Amino acid sequence: MRPVVILAIASLAASCSGPPCRSQSECPFGTHCVLDVNRSTSIGGTCVSECIEHGDCPGSETNVSIPTCDNTGRCRLTARPPTLRVLTPDVDAVYEEGTRTIVVSGEVESAAPFVGITVQVNPSVSCGQSRVLNVTVENPNPGSFAVVPFIVDGVPVDTGPSEVVVSASVLGATQNKRIPIEIECVDCVRIDIDRTGTNLQPRDLELPLLRGSISGDVRAAVWRVRAANGDVLDGVMPVANGGYAVSRLPLFAGTNRIEVSASEPGGQEARCSVAVEATANDRGLRAFISWDGPTSDLDLHVIGPGGSFGDGATSLSARGRYPTFGGTVFDDAEGFGPEVLRIMDPPLGIYGFIVEPVTNGMDPGASVFLRVLFDGRLVQRGPIGPAHVSADLGQLWVAGRLIVEEDGVTWDGHDQFVPAAPLPDAPPEQWPPYQR
Repeated sequence: MRPVVILAIASLAASCSGPPCRSQSECPFGTHCVLDVNRSTSIGGTCVSECIEHGDCPGSETNVSIPTCDNTGRCRLTARPPTLRVLTPDVDAVYEEGTRTIVVSGEVESAAPFVGITVQVNPSVSCGQSRVLNVTVENPNPGSFAVVPFIVDGVPVDTGPSEVVVSASVLGATQNKRIPIEIECVDCVRIDIDRTGTNLQPRDLELPLLRGSISGDVRAAVWRVRAANGDVLDGVMPVANGGYAVSRLPLFAGTNRIEVSASEPGGQEARCSVAVEATANDRGLRAFISWDGPTSDLDLHVIGPGGSFGDGATSLSARGRYPTFGGTVFDDAEGFGPEVLRIMDPPLGIYGFIVEPVTNGMDPGASVFLRVLFDGRLVQRGPIGPAHVSADLGQLWVAGRLIVEEDGVTWDGHDQFVPAAPLPDAPPEQWPPYQR
């Protein structure tokens, strides 16, 4: 008989006035504060409840909605949550080493017109959360239950164990499925990305600081920036005392997936990533170089239309920062790069790109890569280069030209070496062949 007595007491409490209140915070669980608008003095009211359980609420269930009693004792009409079934990946699925993306598929059952599907991969805590991928499926017969399939391709994954979280949602009513998986990486090093502070909050189109730690015998790691459209930027960074750091990392506008990859000698490559959103617009010309000499200093020169190498009025570089067409330079003199040059509003014409090895430091030379972007897109898929440059050889690397026209841009690759002395003075319009 005890349950009947309890239910009777609960029903009585629901039908009677509760304690006085002036705000919702003063009411116990299962009640809400109703203020007395007729009071002439202080503000006050009473904690009341419309319902104790879902069956107390008026109305009947439909294919798309359900009457419910919420935590404040109010009756609501809420969306009926969809039924979710995940077909791939399998629980505890193990993917081979080198896997970068997976396919998530399944089906949802709902009477709602549309069901939103989200997929997120949560790797190890140190890597943070991967970006969320969204798709929407449509019910061919709204109002009637239907089973609708879905496929989300290209879901990025990191090495090691992860959890795939799949959610199906209708107007806030959600069902989740969590599927543990693993990307095989035998005896891989452990990579951590530091997510504290503001270092992962983009400024303009740069990441102020990417840093973290790597276990094992690792001297250098690779950073990669992947855009949603498939464009990739990458470079090398040193690892010292188990830590790595690179400042002012160039980003794409929109969603970026920042990866750190490393391996011990002869070992498999481990990978850790984090999603970063850059809201700034990307227009005009951006170019940057990265290299593999830790003590080398390389400079990138962008020679404007009709200009010449080394002329501060017609070329942009670390030693010529104020050409007539404007632009900014982020110089890197400590090895590896990236060294970034940017021209927001380049005039129409032909621009030349030359890399100057300033000093080798303790290196025998360095292999350099060039990337050129225009209005946010790479002008050539993949890196331009590599080219091995050395200050001891007294040569400049002429990487190529960018032809900027009203209807778009064209990259014209050269990959030539020319003497650094005397200074070459031919304008980009006269390349190739490169002549004085």
